[in-house]
Amino acid sequence: MSAPEQIKLAPHDAVVLSANQHGCLLRKCDYLVACDNKPGRRYVSPKGLVDLREFHTPIISPRESMADFRIFNVPVNSSGVMAAWAAWLMGCSPIMLAGMDLYLGKTTYFHSPSAVSTGRHLPSGAHLAKWGLLKEKTGGSIMLRPLGGPLIGLFPAYSIDEQKLALPTREFLLKMAQGALVKMKATGKIVEVTPVEMHRGLRRGDLARI
Repeated sequence: MSAPEQIKLAPHDAVVLSANQHGCLLRKCDYLVACDNKPGRRYVSPKGLVDLREFHTPIISPRESMADFRIFNVPVNSSGVMAAWAAWLMGCSPIMLAGMDLYLGKTTYFHSPSAVSTGRHLPSGAHLAKWGLLKEKTGGSIMLRPLGGPLIGLFPAYSIDEQKLALPTREFLLKMAQGALVKMKATGKIVEVTPVEMHRGLRRGDLARI
């Protein structure tokens, strides 16, 4: 619910990543990040089902069926966390978090207060743990700065005067971004896949380690 007001606190020239459709309903975004496991990710609006493609925004996703830019490693299954992860891989710093209310309170989204979300089934501590894991995965090099809400406490609030953290090396970021290289047995082609796809392919016998 806090997203409309908090996003106003970000610098006007910030790179904007929308977690699923939410940010795109507020303004034009540079990227839309979605980790849903359903091909052709859709969301429910008052008008019914709407395809994320209708926002005409490049999609970052681990799902090949929907990704304009594919991300192979995801710290946790959360589009909000993955959006911050993608921003960090791009070299963004600080990364300002708007609308991350952790589903506290009786309402869900600013555009759909009574929407059903799996996020409401998790306690706030579980959501906090996901953000803590992101910090751990980046070796503490990610500069997460909430623009308000319950993540203040886990991370410092955003301040325009704060000195920026040194960015990781390009080599480190590439290592964190890359997927697993495997060989397709049917064609001999070398492909890059997510860890989940690799394990499934090895189990089925479609892929081979290289």
